Amino acid sequence: MRASFLFFPLICIPVFCVLNAPIEEDYYSNKENILGGEKPSTPVLNYDTGTLKLSWTQSIDPDTGNSVTRYIIYRYFNTFPEDPYHPRHKYFFIDDGSLEASFTSPISVKGEHIFGITASDGNRESALSNLITISVP
Repeated sequence: MRASFLFFPLICIPVFCVLNAPIEEDYYSNKENILGGEKPSTPVLNYDTGTLKLSWTQSIDPDTGNSVTRYIIYRYFNTFPEDPYHPRHKYFFIDDGSLEASFTSPISVKGEHIFGITASDGNRESALSNLITISVP
């Protein structure tokens, strides 16, 4: 009985470790392992200096062929960060399908304001768009 008591942990611990091994580094590269399939297309960002409006092209969800209605505007100040998708850079959310946004008072702070946008289909987020830099002297 005592031998089986000692033998049991020697077998169970290695088996338990193998069953709980971390996933492979490229596990999420396979779109079938991710809810939502393909990322939406990347919008193209524009800025009109006359009206102080950011606008962007419509993004398409490749899984459904429908237009994406959710956009996330990112804002960076003076430099582009190492982690551009960090939540602290999420500046504005649009979930009504609008393709433009006005920003007048937030860009009154002196410096370089860098904006980018992504589209979201509710499951996946597109790649970051081109960047627009607005300099406030």
